[in-house]
Amino acid sequence: MRWMCAVVLVGSLLGSVSGHAEVQQRRYGVGGMGYFGIGGQGIEWGSLPEKLRQHGYGEISSWGMLIGGGGGGVIGSLFLGGEGYALVERKAMGASGQVRMSGGWGSLLVGYTRPIGEQVRLHVLAGLGRASLRVMLRGAGVLPFDSLLQRPQGSVGMVTGGWLLQGAVGGEIRLIAGLFIGVRAGYVLPMGWGALTLESGEGVPGAPVVRLRGWAIRVVLGGAGYAMSHGRDGN
Repeated sequence: MRWMCAVVLVGSLLGSVSGHAEVQQRRYGVGGMGYFGIGGQGIEWGSLPEKLRQHGYGEISSWGMLIGGGGGGVIGSLFLGGEGYALVERKAMGASGQVRMSGGWGSLLVGYTRPIGEQVRLHVLAGLGRASLRVMLRGAGVLPFDSLLQRPQGSVGMVTGGWLLQGAVGGEIRLIAGLFIGVRAGYVLPMGWGALTLESGEGVPGAPVVRLRGWAIRVVLGGAGYAMSHGRDGN
């Protein structure tokens, strides 16, 4: 999560600095943007869903909800920035207990951006970042305090994470006073992820490999300080 926060901060700084430069250099196509986003992300659970069903922990979805944002700067047709998203915690319950899943990712972005007329801008983006997932298992019922002291095993947390590559396309429609609404759709590819481990770092024999992988779709709402046209004279 620290990686995600750092990426959002860098992206926002790029957007604010470039947005200030746009006031002085508008005719060169320099500007910036920042946005809030909400959407969904594919999750590759491996054999975890089957194991949870077999042991009475209920069903988990292969689709997670994202909330986050980002920002960046535009220099001509070049976009540089970053974004970060948190996965809203998902919960499933069964006879044996419950499972909770959460996580997040942050990515630095570079890409090509182009205005279409005065109100629309299109992006083609590539990103490299880091992500993490957390799975918490908790048994059914509540143990008395004395039992917890004798057997502190009421719940167990496991984590995994690694690098991410992403590619995305998107578009924005300019509204009023610099505000815009848009959509981004792309694919996230994991690199170097391993099996779930205990939060203490100890390995778990037989643990499945869980990772972020699949389509990611976000609706974004934000503000832009760059010209929607790309000519040197601002036309």
